[in-house]
Amino acid sequence: MRKLAFGSIALLALTARAAMASDLPPPAPAPVYRPPVVAPVFSWSGCYAGGNVGGGWANTHAYDTNGVLTGAAGAPVLNGDLGSQTASGVIVAARSVAITRSTNWSLAFKGCLMVPA
Repeated sequence: MRKLAFGSIALLALTARAAMASDLPPPAPAPVYRPPVVAPVFSWSGCYAGGNVGGGWANTHAYDTNGVLTGAAGAPVLNGDLGSQTASGVIVAARSVAITRSTNWSLAFKGCLMVPA
Protein backbone atom coordinates (compact mmCIF):
# COMPACT_ATOMS: atom_id res chain seq x y z
CA MET A 1 0.00 0.00 0.00
CA ARG A 2 2.83 2.28 0.80
CA LYS A 3 4.34 1.69 -2.66
CA LEU A 4 1.01 2.47 -4.29
CA ALA A 5 0.69 5.74 -2.36
CA PHE A 6 4.23 6.84 -3.21
CA GLY A 7 3.76 5.81 -6.84
CA SER A 8 0.49 7.78 -7.08
CA ILE A 9 2.11 10.88 -5.59
CA ALA A 10 5.09 10.56 -7.93
CA LEU A 11 2.81 10.14 -10.97
CA LEU A 12 0.73 13.11 -9.91
CA ALA A 13 3.86 15.24 -9.38
CA LEU A 14 5.23 14.35 -12.81
CA THR A 15 2.03 14.98 -14.74
CA ALA A 16 0.63 17.94 -12.84
CA ARG A 17 0.37 21.29 -14.69
CA ALA A 18 -1.07 24.69 -13.93
CA ALA A 19 -4.80 24.67 -14.27
CA MET A 20 -6.22 26.64 -17.20
CA ALA A 21 -9.75 27.67 -17.79
CA SER A 22 -11.12 26.29 -21.02
CA ASP A 23 -12.59 29.63 -22.16
CA LEU A 24 -9.41 31.76 -21.71
CA PRO A 25 -6.64 32.00 -24.30
CA PRO A 26 -3.08 31.23 -23.28
CA PRO A 27 -1.18 34.17 -21.83
CA ALA A 28 0.52 36.49 -24.32
CA PRO A 29 4.29 36.44 -24.49
CA ALA A 30 6.17 39.20 -22.70
CA PRO A 31 6.58 42.38 -24.79
CA VAL A 32 9.91 43.08 -26.43
CA TYR A 33 11.28 46.44 -25.33
CA ARG A 34 13.34 48.30 -27.91
CA PRO A 35 15.59 51.25 -27.12
CA PRO A 36 14.08 54.64 -27.98
CA VAL A 37 14.88 56.15 -31.36
CA VAL A 38 17.49 58.86 -30.98
CA ALA A 39 17.30 61.89 -33.27
CA PRO A 40 20.37 62.22 -35.50
CA VAL A 41 23.01 64.73 -34.51
CA PHE A 42 22.84 67.93 -36.60
CA SER A 43 25.29 67.92 -39.47
CA TRP A 44 26.30 70.47 -42.06
CA SER A 45 26.93 67.71 -44.60
CA GLY A 46 25.26 68.34 -47.93
CA CYS A 47 25.17 70.81 -50.80
CA TYR A 48 24.34 74.46 -50.38
CA ALA A 49 23.91 77.35 -52.80
CA GLY A 50 23.43 81.03 -52.15
CA GLY A 51 23.89 84.46 -53.56
CA ASN A 52 23.87 88.13 -52.77
CA VAL A 53 23.54 91.48 -54.48
CA GLY A 54 25.01 94.69 -53.17
CA GLY A 55 25.53 98.23 -54.28
CA GLY A 56 27.14 101.45 -53.30
CA TRP A 57 26.87 105.10 -54.23
CA ALA A 58 29.11 108.01 -53.39
CA ASN A 59 29.10 111.75 -54.10
CA THR A 60 31.97 113.92 -52.85
CA HIS A 61 33.00 117.51 -53.34
CA ALA A 62 36.57 118.50 -52.56
CA TYR A 63 37.78 121.92 -51.42
CA ASP A 64 41.26 123.20 -50.68
CA THR A 65 40.37 124.87 -47.38
CA ASN A 66 43.99 125.21 -46.23
CA GLY A 67 45.14 126.89 -49.40
CA VAL A 68 47.96 124.41 -49.91
CA LEU A 69 47.15 123.70 -53.54
CA THR A 70 45.48 126.90 -54.68
CA GLY A 71 47.06 129.48 -52.41
CA ALA A 72 43.65 130.76 -51.24
CA ALA A 73 42.99 129.54 -47.68
CA GLY A 74 39.57 129.48 -46.06
CA ALA A 75 36.69 129.99 -48.47
CA PRO A 76 35.87 127.77 -51.43
CA VAL A 77 34.64 130.81 -53.38
CA LEU A 78 38.23 132.06 -53.71
CA ASN A 79 39.12 129.43 -56.29
CA GLY A 80 39.57 126.66 -53.65
CA ASP A 81 37.12 124.35 -55.40
CA LEU A 82 38.87 121.14 -56.52
CA GLY A 83 35.80 119.53 -58.11
CA SER A 84 33.36 116.78 -57.36
CA GLN A 85 33.33 113.04 -57.85
CA THR A 86 30.45 110.62 -58.11
CA ALA A 87 30.68 106.85 -58.08
CA SER A 88 28.16 104.05 -58.07
CA GLY A 89 28.24 100.34 -58.63
CA VAL A 90 26.51 97.03 -58.13
CA ILE A 91 28.08 93.66 -57.38
CA VAL A 92 26.44 90.26 -57.77
CA ALA A 93 27.85 87.11 -56.13
CA ALA A 94 26.92 83.44 -56.17
CA ARG A 95 28.31 80.64 -54.04
CA SER A 96 28.05 76.90 -53.89
CA VAL A 97 29.38 74.57 -51.21
CA ALA A 98 29.51 70.78 -50.91
CA ILE A 99 30.50 69.38 -47.52
CA THR A 100 31.01 65.79 -46.43
CA ARG A 101 31.86 64.69 -42.91
CA SER A 102 33.36 61.69 -41.23
CA THR A 103 33.91 61.11 -37.54
CA ASN A 104 37.32 62.78 -37.51
CA TRP A 105 37.41 65.08 -40.57
CA SER A 106 35.40 67.28 -42.91
CA LEU A 107 35.92 67.81 -46.62
CA ALA A 108 34.45 70.89 -48.31
CA PHE A 109 34.39 72.08 -51.91
CA LYS A 110 33.57 75.78 -52.23
CA GLY A 111 33.09 78.00 -55.22
CA CYS A 112 32.38 81.73 -55.44
CA LEU A 113 31.71 83.96 -58.43
CA MET A 114 31.55 87.76 -58.07
CA VAL A 115 30.59 89.98 -60.99
CA PRO A 116 30.51 93.77 -60.94
CA ALA A 117 27.54 95.04 -62.86
